[in-house]
Amino acid sequence: MCSHDSSDSVASEDSILGLLSDLRPPERPGFVLSKADAGIPAIFLVEGEKNRKLLRQDDEIRDQIEDERRRAQEKKEAWVLLRLRILDELNDNGSDYLFSWKKDRKLVELYMDKVQNSDPSLVLERSFYYFRNVPVVSVELPEKEWLQLLVTGPCHVMRSSARVRSILAKRGCSLLDLLLAALKWASDPTVLALVEAVLTDRLAGEDEGTLSERLEVSLIIEDGTGFAELMLKVGASLSEDIDLKLVHFNNNVHILVYRLSLIFQYYLRAVKTAMAYSVLRRSFILSSLDFHLNKRSKDPLAEVFMVPVFCALIELHLKLFGSSDSKLSLVASDFHETLVGLQTRVYGEPDKTERAWEHHYTFLETLLFRQKNLTLEALEVLDRLVYLFLGEPESTRTLRPASQIFRLSMLLQFWKSPLSSMETMFSVKLVITIVTKRLNEWQKHPKKELYEFYDQLQVAKLVIQRAIGDLQLASVGSVDRLRISGCLGEIYRDFEYLNAVLEKNRILMQKDEFYET
Repeated sequence: MCSHDSSDSVASEDSILGLLSDLRPPERPGFVLSKADAGIPAIFLVEGEKNRKLLRQDDEIRDQIEDERRRAQEKKEAWVLLRLRILDELNDNGSDYLFSWKKDRKLVELYMDKVQNSDPSLVLERSFYYFRNVPVVSVELPEKEWLQLLVTGPCHVMRSSARVRSILAKRGCSLLDLLLAALKWASDPTVLALVEAVLTDRLAGEDEGTLSERLEVSLIIEDGTGFAELMLKVGASLSEDIDLKLVHFNNNVHILVYRLSLIFQYYLRAVKTAMAYSVLRRSFILSSLDFHLNKRSKDPLAEVFMVPVFCALIELHLKLFGSSDSKLSLVASDFHETLVGLQTRVYGEPDKTERAWEHHYTFLETLLFRQKNLTLEALEVLDRLVYLFLGEPESTRTLRPASQIFRLSMLLQFWKSPLSSMETMFSVKLVITIVTKRLNEWQKHPKKELYEFYDQLQVAKLVIQRAIGDLQLASVGSVDRLRISGCLGEIYRDFEYLNAVLEKNRILMQKDEFYET
């Protein structure tokens, strides 16, 4: 009896254990029942896993929120930095005017949107400004009322160089005093031009090394510091590169041209070393490229400053280093190296630089249209500069003969990839400038040459039309696309002008031939 009861008890326990084992949760990925959990009721294990999953999800959500908060903070900081960067650029404007977020918010936001959207037009809106606005030049000069009256009084007093020199000698003043007085007090371009005439006449008539003043000036400019300091006082920049900025103010560009001419003509006659000469040459080129001077005072810039100083620089180089034909090549080479070395960079991005093709072209184009006022030596140097820009060998340099008009179509024939070279673009524009200048004297060209060039111009127009069509299909960067598109448009308009001139001339020549027969 007892034995039977014992076996029933064991069977009952086995059935209970079997029921409990049936309650064990099924195997699931990621849920492993460890030996330590073997004695824990399954219900608690399931709830524990749910809690752990909720905790993991909570951690993930917390991390996502933190990442979003961090990104939002970084975006806000970047937005603030961009706003400050735009304001810094706007406020580096050459004047005392200050932009602010409060009163200029729309303008700042406009530029910020363009930066954030990588709008290529923003690059084209920037220009090179070498001079800040300087209404009154601040120079140290002893208070001499008579000197102020001399440069602000009636112009007839300044018209006699001998009389002015006599006055200066009696008063114990130097030519440097006269220069500084004119910069400080003279606001009439006529007076500044007369002062320059006095300075150049006096200095040109001096015997080399006989006057202590010449020695004094030589010491001042020996390392370029004296000249550089005076250039800073009239508003010149310290930068060695062409910084492109959005906004700049200068309400004194007209008087600035005369101030620059006065400074350069004075110091050029004191240069004795190659180093000092290179300082003046580079400063001359950068001064000639200022956007406001070219945009608002183009003719005075060329006639009062660029042409006379360019001629004086060449004359000085030949005086210092010799006047042979090889020396003219050296002058041109030095100028070319300075121009080629110019780099443009967007304001606030010093590491992003580009070759200043447009500015190089602008410098040559301005002189080409004023070449009738150049000396023979200066004209020869300009010719060499043109062909150095075009990359042509010495033996092909025939700028003056009428055959030059063929160069344009020759250049275009080798223009296989117009979308890849701004150099080619400006080479074409430079040749067009030369051709346009030559066609103003079209009567001097043989009729056969004009006929042939007219035919070649039609071919060249087709090349440009194809290039414009290619531009619509090419995968070229947006900024380059805008630049090239604008350049191609200008070239095509120039072609239309040349075509009109040649068409008119061809009609006239046909009439001549009719009457001749």
